[in-house]
Amino acid sequence: MLLLVYDCDDMETLKDLNAYYEDAKNNASGAAMVLVRNKIDQELQCVGIEDAEKLLCNHKESDRSFCKFKFRAETSAKENTGINELIQKVAKYLLINAEPSNSRREFDNIKPKPEPESIPSTTSSCSC
Repeated sequence: MLLLVYDCDDMETLKDLNAYYEDAKNNASGAAMVLVRNKIDQELQCVGIEDAEKLLCNHKESDRSFCKFKFRAETSAKENTGINELIQKVAKYLLINAEPSNSRREFDNIKPKPEPESIPSTTSSCSC
């Protein structure tokens, strides 16, 4: 899962994000992408989430479904707004959609070794 985060008060962060978005579409096509609008606590919010989608999707479609984002989030790390909700959405998505890795499947197939039979001790190292 890729979290693409930009500052809603800085258009340059969104422009920089565009290269990462294109790279992700081309090289990680199976990865789920999440668009995160951060710093919503700022008074000057010049970049809305719809504006971000239009820029990232090259203005090809006005339909939000064209963009490859699984979901969108608005957060303020400074004020801890939307962070828990974002984490919960990501965790829920991963629990529902993630496939078990090969190592996990191998781990699930491991059978515990039988416990050795206990043999009563005839000697004691206890000094009491």
